Amino acid sequence: MSKKSTAPALAPFLSVLALGLLLLVLGGVFKRNELRSWLRRSDEAKQAKVYPEPQARTYAQAIQLPQPSTTKGMPLEKAIQERRSRRDFSDKPVTMAELSQLLWSAQGITDPETGHRAAPSARGAYPFTVFVVVRNVSGLEPGLYEYLPKTQSLGSLMLADAGQKLSGAGVQPGAQQAPVVFVLSAAYGKAQKTLGESAVSSSLLEAGHIGQNMYLQTESLRMSMVVMAGFDAAKVGSALSLDPAETVVYLMPFGHTGVAQPEAATVKGATTEALPHFTAEELSRYDGKEGRSAYYAFEGKVYDVTKSALWKGGLHYTVQAGQDLTGKLEGAPHGTEVFAGFPVVGTYGDQPTPTPAAVTAEGSEVSPYVVAGAVGAVVVVGGAGLMLLKRRK
Repeated sequence: MSKKSTAPALAPFLSVLALGLLLLVLGGVFKRNELRSWLRRSDEAKQAKVYPEPQARTYAQAIQLPQPSTTKGMPLEKAIQERRSRRDFSDKPVTMAELSQLLWSAQGITDPETGHRAAPSARGAYPFTVFVVVRNVSGLEPGLYEYLPKTQSLGSLMLADAGQKLSGAGVQPGAQQAPVVFVLSAAYGKAQKTLGESAVSSSLLEAGHIGQNMYLQTESLRMSMVVMAGFDAAKVGSALSLDPAETVVYLMPFGHTGVAQPEAATVKGATTEALPHFTAEELSRYDGKEGRSAYYAFEGKVYDVTKSALWKGGLHYTVQAGQDLTGKLEGAPHGTEVFAGFPVVGTYGDQPTPTPAAVTAEGSEVSPYVVAGAVGAVVVVGGAGLMLLKRRK
């Protein structure tokens, strides 16, 4: 009697015990996998990417810059209030004093005893170098230069066609037209020595500090600048023959303020129906020669490049304005992205011929075929209705 009553009483206990053992086994498996994952992450951390440091550079010549001013300019609050990104530049050359002021605001030495610079850097790593692409600076040959903060000077890197090479790297129109483009590059290997795993993130934060300094200095000079990040960093670095250990983070076109160009209607998704239509003969008259405007067509739109420094006299390398460039970009160093910055002034190509059934926008003309069809439909429907009425009667 007792043996039969004991078995049912033990069943719940044994079930709970079995469930507990199962949970312990599963927990052990989870913990073991978690431990393995932690150990794996630890091993990966030990094998974290090691960034190389750039090689020491030599310069064809060192060019002393004017000493920057620290007492002139607009109040800081006013500069903050009025700061804007501006992409339109005039043909007026940048002076050496203006160039020096911008470079000093970016990475200039503000405390000779400690070596502290104008923009803060985590643990004093200072991984950034400012390269300068010069197209139009008074008293300075076009080319590529490196800013040397310790001596407030420029080191010439002997790349006279740096402006053309930068344009050929597919950068935005502002960087193709500005008289000066500052190229901000980071040497993560230099930062890694003091910042370890946070080398990249800390460097990118520092780029923001430098950029804002340059923005405010530009506003104080009442000039124009814009910070650009929409480019292929590797392509830009290669075009300017920079050390592979340098990573280009920002491009900063800079110059005197130009007349704002109207943006292409199609860039905003608007219609171009209100713009004039050009034939091939009409387009050829806008070749940029002898003071004429410079237009070209591409994929049905006509672009105005008259004010572009890259189309002086209507000539861009060996391409003359006044023609359709559709299908002629093969072999060009850039893609169609360069067209986005120029204003659309018309359409180009074969105009569609209106069909007889077309209705004008004002609705003032209606095809006779449409009228006849409508009358016929009314007669048929009316006749059918009369027949139904007769049948019911």
